Amino acid sequence: VVSDGPSNYYIGSRQVTSNNQDPIIAKFTNGVQDWCRTDYETDGVDGNGIGLMVSPTTCDLYAVFTVDGGRFGFNFATSGGWQNSYGSGGGPNVSVISRLDRSNGNPLNGTFVRAQLSSGNTNTLVVQDMNWDSSTDSVVVRADSAFLPFDVDGTTRLPDPGTSSPHNYNLTLNSNLTAASSAFIGTSPSITTTQASCPVAPNNGGGTTNPTPTPDPSDSDTGGNLITVRTGGSDE
Repeated sequence: VVSDGPSNYYIGSRQVTSNNQDPIIAKFTNGVQDWCRTDYETDGVDGNGIGLMVSPTTCDLYAVFTVDGGRFGFNFATSGGWQNSYGSGGGPNVSVISRLDRSNGNPLNGTFVRAQLSSGNTNTLVVQDMNWDSSTDSVVVRADSAFLPFDVDGTTRLPDPGTSSPHNYNLTLNSNLTAASSAFIGTSPSITTTQASCPVAPNNGGGTTNPTPTPDPSDSDTGGNLITVRTGGSDE
């Protein structure tokens, strides 16, 4: 969960069927639900919500999801993103980052972040941390990546570092998630960030309103840092 002023944003997953999960995000202000969205991924693939960040300079809300395949029931706004699709194949978990409207949860911009096997099929990449670089107004991502993540152009894989996965992948994206300025495997750099101090966003509703998650007031983070699950991938 992340906060901006009196509002808290919660992210997670809901079990739709015995073998299918979909992501869910909800906003509460002073303990009252403003909106709840369950329509970011409504297809047969597994989708999970794993992290949130409010940028301290632009006050934008960013969400991180994982999906394990590419279908048509996606609502991540990735059509103009740095990587606009899941890619080929299916099964490995990849990440999706979306910039959301704080007033109703609508996706505004988004991008996939994935790795690729030598065969051309998609491979596992799961975001572990996301921060905001206040000096450049950029989204800075650290991910655990299987063989092999992509360079700044989003289409060329990085050179094989010669080590086993998961690789420590570092990616810097612009605020609209349409382009990358840095991508490398190695030690994560230090960045300049500040706490969010944002005006209260109006509440315009939007999306599905059930089920209602239960907020935990003690579970909050305004620093834009997220921790997520680790999953395996292939090394080839």
